[in-house]
Parts: sequence; structure tokens; C-alpha cells
Amino acid sequence: MTATFIIVLIILFTFLIQIKPVQTITCYTCIDCGDPFDSSSPNVSQSLASCYYCYKLTVFMAYAPRYVIKECVQTCTPTNGIWGGSSLEIDCCTSSLCNNALGIYFQYTWKNRFLFTIIPSLFITLLSTI
Repeated sequence: MTATFIIVLIILFTFLIQIKPVQTITCYTCIDCGDPFDSSSPNVSQSLASCYYCYKLTVFMAYAPRYVIKECVQTCTPTNGIWGGSSLEIDCCTSSLCNNALGIYFQYTWKNRFLFTIIPSLFITLLSTI
């Protein structure tokens, strides 16, 4: 009976540490936001909907300016990759107005983009010219 009680406590404890408080946040929202970001731009607003993540999507295309979208979303998975000849980066954060691109998380992902997106993209471009 003691072993059963300990197993139940372990399962209960494991479940309880997985629970996160439900807290909605406010995010910047815009399409073609510009880079560097200007929160006072006329096309930038703050979300009115309840969300759990602020989202920033950046598309890098050869010989074109960056295309940036910022939104308030329910779920978010950070992503770096190459799609259709363009590199794509999705950044996520969980504090109000954190998708202004000045946060620690976004500074860290700029390094990741260089290592995992731009270098392979340059390598593929060089190989295609040979």
C-alpha cells in the first residue's frame, strides 16, 4: 500500500508541475511591419484578443527587403528554415509586447538564423551556380 501511495504522489506531482497559469498577454500586431520595427507606425496596433504567445514571422528573400508579420496567437512553435528559396523565421515569446524584436529571445534567434538559415542558403546558392 505504501508503494501505491508513493506512485500516486509521483504521478500527481508530475502532473502539477506541468500546469502553467493561464495568463493572456498583449502583443503588437501588424503586416509588413518593417525592420527595424517602429511601434508608432500607423499600421502597428496592439492586440485586443486574448492570446498566450506573441508571434513574429520574418521572411528573407534574395534581393528584397525583409517581410515581417507580428500577431497575437494561441499556440506558437519557433521555427527557422528554408522554403521555396526564401528563409523563414518564426519567433515566439510570452510576455506582453515582447514581439518588438528588442527582447533577449529575439536577440538569441538572430544568431540562430545566421547559423542555421543564412549559411545553408548561401551554400545552396553557391552549389547551384556550379
